[in-house]
Amino acid sequence: MTLTAIVGALMALLPKPEKPVQSPVDSEVDRLTRSHARLVDHIERLERELLLEQHLCIHWREAAMRIAKQSREAREQYQPQQQLLPQNPQQALAQAQLNSQYAQALYQHAQNQQAAQWQGFCNCVPSRSQVWEANRGEG
Repeated sequence: MTLTAIVGALMALLPKPEKPVQSPVDSEVDRLTRSHARLVDHIERLERELLLEQHLCIHWREAAMRIAKQSREAREQYQPQQQLLPQNPQQALAQAQLNSQYAQALYQHAQNQQAAQWQGFCNCVPSRSQVWEANRGEG
């Protein structure tokens, strides 16, 4: 036999080297690192949602305050007219009819204002469904 054949036969008898086994500590560290990264991402997503909710709250609080101010001004404007009620029953009936017409006109005006407001609905802040859809696309 040649020297090459002898070396080859001896090499075949040697055990094959085993794949390096990852120690349990390393695998646990890797698992915890990935878990930590997922938690950080989740916390950042929740912080963004919280900021958007705060922005929505501020926006609608300002809108509610504006509507309340308009309502108060309209009520204050209407109260002096209430104090000028006549003492005569016929005048009172005529005044009641005028008040009824005035109330109907105010109601119609409020409905028109509300319809106009919804036609030009404020989209400066995204709705919850838009926020959730955006976040669903990220995750």
